[in-house]
Amino acid sequence: MLRKFICLIALSCAAYANSSSAHAEPLDKCAVARAVAQSNTWNATTRVTMSKSKGGMGVTGYYEVNFMADGCKLSVGMTKTGYGTKEYDRMDLMIGEADVLIEGIGEDEMRRADEFFLSFTITLANESGTELKIAYEIIYTAKKLFGRWSYLGDSWKTAGMAGFLLAEKQPKGGKVQFKTTKAISCDRVCELAGFYYDSNSSQMCQEECTKHGPIFGPVTEGEPPLTSR
Repeated sequence: MLRKFICLIALSCAAYANSSSAHAEPLDKCAVARAVAQSNTWNATTRVTMSKSKGGMGVTGYYEVNFMADGCKLSVGMTKTGYGTKEYDRMDLMIGEADVLIEGIGEDEMRRADEFFLSFTITLANESGTELKIAYEIIYTAKKLFGRWSYLGDSWKTAGMAGFLLAEKQPKGGKVQFKTTKAISCDRVCELAGFYYDSNSSQMCQEECTKHGPIFGPVTEGEPPLTSR
């Protein structure tokens, strides 16, 4: 259901049956791993839409993302380069690697040939030993990555942060820009990251968001919205 919700937000996953790229072949994860690994460096921006502190809400983080393939195995390398107006120096860069789970989007008979669901849990650390444990669930397309993230473990207990991610290749100015969003609610979540919808897709997104709950609003206790993959 979470994957369906992300698909609806990202719009491009909608209307599989009407897509010329739909096909009935089983997902070839080896081919997907090779294709994703050839996508070179992504510049990613995250936005905090859930936080224990008011000051954390709306904060943006900046990352470089690289996917790597070893046979049929896909992995990811991430470097957090800063947040807000702060750019990290070499000592502060937070770096990590993780294995990536690949899944198709849609049932076999309506599966998109050029979009995939990627999920992973990664621990980023800097030279001083500060660590962040983060779960990601992402829609991969040739031009954009879009998805959700959540702190896990001690990172979650300390900050309670979660939110959205958007990534592009060589964005203008080197950073992907989210639309300014002051009110975090379902209608805003369905507009987040500059995606626009026809009326039917927008309604579906908001219905799913309202029913199953997006990641938004302050949190004081409870489990993280995403789990380790």
